[in-house]
Amino acid sequence: MPYKIFVEETVRLKHLITVECDEDIIEYIPDPDDFTEDISDYAYNMLDDIDGLTVLSVEEEIDRYDCDCFELDDIIPCEEGN
Repeated sequence: MPYKIFVEETVRLKHLITVECDEDIIEYIPDPDDFTEDISDYAYNMLDDIDGLTVLSVEEEIDRYDCDCFELDDIIPCEEGN
């Protein structure tokens, strides 16, 4: 199932990472706040190394987000059709 990970590095710099994995893998996803390098490195080096998890996309510098859908640093299931 695809999940979206919303990350806020600073007040103005936000990222959305979409991953494919089973629900039981979610608990093994490391906190992006603990990662000091570039968010793409976090996604493609740290997350992609987790067995059973595939990074589908990394959207960088998102200007806005739907606050009704998720909170900062939340990991949420994608809605059907997204």
